[in-house]
Amino acid sequence: MFAGLHEDELTVNQFMKLRLALQFTPINNIYVVPHVNIASVGFTNFDDYIEDAFLPKGNWEYKTETSMLMSAGATFSYNSLLGPVNFDISYVNDIDKLRLYFSVGLLFNSSN
Repeated sequence: MFAGLHEDELTVNQFMKLRLALQFTPINNIYVVPHVNIASVGFTNFDDYIEDAFLPKGNWEYKTETSMLMSAGATFSYNSLLGPVNFDISYVNDIDKLRLYFSVGLLFNSSN
């Protein structure tokens, strides 16, 4: 999973991601986590990917060349009796969309 994208929106053969996040607790049981994600994604074989992995030139939407994918946003969470209540807002480069996500309940396996 990549913040700001749907699960089936990006299918790749290679994926290398760096996530920077910082959690704040302004009030008891309320959490704010601003985050920035940068990923290098590849669609062909590993040898072609590793040549451009750190300086990708392609556009990830075309799914042909090694590409860079970036997103920025924030997650707002509340630890309730039903489990965590999460609201995430993220912006992804190249698609120019602001995506909103909402979830309630126990997380058995986190995607990020």
